[in-house]
Amino acid sequence: MHTKFKWTRRTPWTLLAVLALSGCLGNNDDTPQAGDRTNPNEGPSGGEFVDSTGLQCALSDPNLLIGEGLDSPSVIQAITPAQTPDNSAQPSTGLNSGACQNNTDFTMGTGIADITGPAAGSVMMGYESPTHASLGLHTRQFSRAYVLGSPCNGKRVVYVVNDLGMIFHAVRQGVLNKVAADAELAAFYNEQNIMLNATHTHAGPGGYAHFAAFNLFRLGHDEEVYNFIVDGIVLAIRRAHANLQANPEPGRLWVNNGELLNANVNRSASAYDQNPQEERNRTLTQRGESQNVNKEMALLKLRRGDGTPIGQINWFGVHPTTTGNTNPLVSSDNKGWAALAFEKIMGTRYETAPGENTFVAAFAQTDEGDSSPNVFFKDKPFAERGGSVDELKAVEINGSKQLARALTLYRDANQMVRGGVNFAQFHVKMDQVEVTDPVILNSLKHPETLNSAVKKTCTAAMGVSFGAGAEDGPGPTVEGATCNNRLDPARLTRDLAALAAGKLPPEVLAGAALCNVSALPFDVVPVGVDLACHAEKPVLFVLGAPLNLSNDTLPFQLFTIGNVAVLGLPWEITTMAGRRIRQTVLEVLEPQGIDQVIISGLSNDYVNYLTTREEYSIQQYEGASVQFGPWTLAAVQQESRRLAMSLASQSQPPAGPPRTVTSNPIPRPPYIPFDQAPGAAFGDVLAQPAPKVAAGNTVTAQFQSAHPRNMKTRGLAIVEVEKLDANGQWQSFTHDRSPELLFRWQPFDPTPYLSPVPLPGFVSTALAEWKIPANTLAGQYRIRHRGVAVPAGSPQAFEGVSQAFEVTATGATCSDGRTL
Repeated sequence: MHTKFKWTRRTPWTLLAVLALSGCLGNNDDTPQAGDRTNPNEGPSGGEFVDSTGLQCALSDPNLLIGEGLDSPSVIQAITPAQTPDNSAQPSTGLNSGACQNNTDFTMGTGIADITGPAAGSVMMGYESPTHASLGLHTRQFSRAYVLGSPCNGKRVVYVVNDLGMIFHAVRQGVLNKVAADAELAAFYNEQNIMLNATHTHAGPGGYAHFAAFNLFRLGHDEEVYNFIVDGIVLAIRRAHANLQANPEPGRLWVNNGELLNANVNRSASAYDQNPQEERNRTLTQRGESQNVNKEMALLKLRRGDGTPIGQINWFGVHPTTTGNTNPLVSSDNKGWAALAFEKIMGTRYETAPGENTFVAAFAQTDEGDSSPNVFFKDKPFAERGGSVDELKAVEINGSKQLARALTLYRDANQMVRGGVNFAQFHVKMDQVEVTDPVILNSLKHPETLNSAVKKTCTAAMGVSFGAGAEDGPGPTVEGATCNNRLDPARLTRDLAALAAGKLPPEVLAGAALCNVSALPFDVVPVGVDLACHAEKPVLFVLGAPLNLSNDTLPFQLFTIGNVAVLGLPWEITTMAGRRIRQTVLEVLEPQGIDQVIISGLSNDYVNYLTTREEYSIQQYEGASVQFGPWTLAAVQQESRRLAMSLASQSQPPAGPPRTVTSNPIPRPPYIPFDQAPGAAFGDVLAQPAPKVAAGNTVTAQFQSAHPRNMKTRGLAIVEVEKLDANGQWQSFTHDRSPELLFRWQPFDPTPYLSPVPLPGFVSTALAEWKIPANTLAGQYRIRHRGVAVPAGSPQAFEGVSQAFEVTATGATCSDGRTL
């Protein structure tokens, strides 16, 4: 993921991979095949894919054609042969030298665990809306862990991708504390070599931060959600560790890259256009347009030495906001949909004995700050967020595109990862950084009007336009409220127009008060806080000291896995900011044999957005959400460069403050269970499914139920479809982690904002809704619902089972009804 393209021996393959989205390229004959050992993830034909038919359906999915032509491939700017680096061998000094020079042996382990938590009754994390509460399940959330080691130097790293809105400091702290308390894990892993990434779904239970800024609209800290997430992540790490320990023989890693078109769009193009023309011209499309959002997907493929495929991690920058802020179902959104579909094709088993292999597919997050999946938002901002008026269908559409690209990159990967595993990490007090590195200072190209003699970060604060929300999900204010041109009469006109549209009028207020808040005759700014350094940003509210509503001591983390570097940062990073950071780090690490830098955004903590200085100046939503002021990106580049230099020299990273220790967050109201089932028993079927239904249609069953918060069993399906086998036994057929099977919780008397405090005599039902795939085999099926009721006193587990119903087959090959 280079800022400037460099022609390497991988380049011809990258060009071919760009053409492979439709699945037209043949299988790569260089891919090693399985040996004599039985491969639990190998299809009957001996290929890597258990469901080869599902693979073909995914690669020919009509969803891939939605939005076709919106994008054009990037123009690849090659450099002259005289400048071409020789990557056929790695350098004799540095990170990948000595025993690790050209090493291709890596130990590896994968693990997966459910981290969904309460299936209903929580305000979701992502949209700042206290009414966005959960009422059931679309897909479950998972933690996917990977342990990668290099015997050549004895080092390991742990990379964990989580179907979460954010990784808050509290989650990282909880995970690290539990790892340190586990003697077996503590011998190998700590804060230096564990990196936690969030996919950034906006449809999962919230309230799991310790800092108040991120719990405010979730009615306080939710300890149950927090513990379920932390324990699930640690379980995924334990499973990955056990998998490696049980399979110590070295395997191979491959890396592949290619563009994914028509799957994301820059939602803040006006901000992107503030960047220098010369810089924007470095990434053009074949149509001559600026490629203003990152289209590249990078993929890492894991296979054991005997050929057993055990996992893949890919990185593609796009918001999982295909579901909006009125969606009532917990969902891992487009990235989680794609991960589940990839794992289905690979035959993943979600509960395995310790040490057993199972395939784990992660769709990780990178620089998605201004990247939206809602490719039609300019023309159809609400009717078709991602290609459909049905937002769950829109999830499928965007997820299908990511799935197909990942499948082709995985199938065709032939660039072997070479080198060793290394890592470095430190913390930075982000509100106290002065940019003094001459390399970074000389790289700045902003207009002189945006300059300042001293370039320092600020006390954390959010701007007025933060309240506007992103352009594809607007909030109550408007974007662009700045401290520039305060006397411009057009500002009043825009405020009046905003009022007429039902928006708050921020511009005159910003100019008159919020840009001069320190000069007001009454105390509104905490003592010792200087807000002037926020420049164009009219400050809406302060997050930093002494209020300490958000963390300001932040982790910077860098892994090198052979010739690939992964930089973990706790921001949502815009496209151009990401390009600058990658270039900064690559310039340090390229002499070490590193030819690719991947940004792992939303990792280890969360402090909103990171934009360029130029983008910040016009205060769109993203710029107003840069907590530490206009020089934050330059500070991040400086600190990332310091970290890379310490790793390159294999020296101790520069001393920084220890990680923040937090405790005693403000709790949300306690949950007081009081379930009732008047005139029925818990689990009774209130509405039976139709006795006969053709595949491709939807079948439902309704049950007398109880509050989903009572059910605390990890991974156990709340609703499940069972099939009658040839021996007359009912077998699990579809789990509620599948997007085809929805669980809708139906409380009769929801409390305000669906807080966890129920009304006396709380009554609820559960609706199971199965959209039967069109290629489902004929047979007898039934629906099971599980729950726990607490009518008074002790919890009572219950189950309900519907009558059997017949599914008639259609003969379709694919789940959408197509016949190949």
